Amino acid sequence: MKDAFAALGFERRPILDCAEIQERYLRQAALLHPDSAGGDALAFAELGTARALLENPAERLYHLIQLQGGENAVSGDHSAFSLPNEAHKMMDLAALLLEAHDRVSKLQNSLTPLARAVLIQPGRQCLLRLERAEKDIQLILNSLDKEIRIADGDWPNTSLVKLARIATTFRFVQKRETQISESLFQLRNALPVRSGTGLS
Repeated sequence: MKDAFAALGFERRPILDCAEIQERYLRQAALLHPDSAGGDALAFAELGTARALLENPAERLYHLIQLQGGENAVSGDHSAFSLPNEAHKMMDLAALLLEAHDRVSKLQNSLTPLARAVLIQPGRQCLLRLERAEKDIQLILNSLDKEIRIADGDWPNTSLVKLARIATTFRFVQKRETQISESLFQLRNALPVRSGTGLS
C-alpha cells in the first residue's frame, strides 16, 4: 500500500478521527467511483484500502511505522505485551476459549435429554466467564487507546518500537475480542433458552 494517510489527505500520526476518515473517503469516492464520469476503478479500490487501513488502529500504527522507515521496529520481537499486566489474562482467555469450544461441541453432540441436562449448568457457567472476559477485553482496549493517545501527544518523538509494541498488542487483543464474540454466539445458541418452568 502506498501512503494511506496521503491518499485521504491526512498528516501522518497515530490517531485519526474515524468520522473524518469516513467523510474524506466518501468525498473522494464519489469522484473516483468507476460509474461516475472520469472515475478510476484502480484509484477507487486503493482509496477503499486506505480507508480500511486507517480505520483500524493496529494496522494504522503498523503503516505509520513503515512509512517512517521503521521496518526494524515492525519486524522485531514484540512478544512482550504493551500492557504486561494483561499477558496472564490473555493466557487464561485462551484456556477459556478452548473450554467454550469443548462445551459447545458436547452440547451439540449430546444424544439424550439427560446427557444434555448434565451439560447445561457448566455451559452456563462458561458463558458467564466469557461475558466477564468480554468486559475485560474492553478495558484492555480502552487502556490501549490511552497509550495511543499518549503516543499521539508525543508525536513525532514517539519511539517506533513503542508504537510497534502497542500495535502488536492491539492486533492480538482485537483477535481475542473476535474469538470471544464467536464463542459467546455459539454457546448461547447451544444452550437452551431459560423459561420460568425449568429447562426448555
